[in-house]
Amino acid sequence: MNPHRLKAYLMLLTVAAIWGTAGPIIKYTLSGIDPLPFLTYRLSISAVFALCFFIYKYLKGKKFRRLKAHLPLVIIY
Repeated sequence: MNPHRLKAYLMLLTVAAIWGTAGPIIKYTLSGIDPLPFLTYRLSISAVFALCFFIYKYLKGKKFRRLKAHLPLVIIY
């Protein structure tokens, strides 16, 4: 099997596992936390992960084309 295809399958399996466990975890968590703080925490954590991803890719040598043009959208993201 092609190593790129294997990597893609593993990534898809990981995403399916994350989405599969998200429902029960969210249901359990909402019994102790109100929805608004829960969403704030959840989106804040995902923003930190996204920022780490962008910094890692940038430091690894990946240059984002037209970053200056899209910088406001990246910040909003």
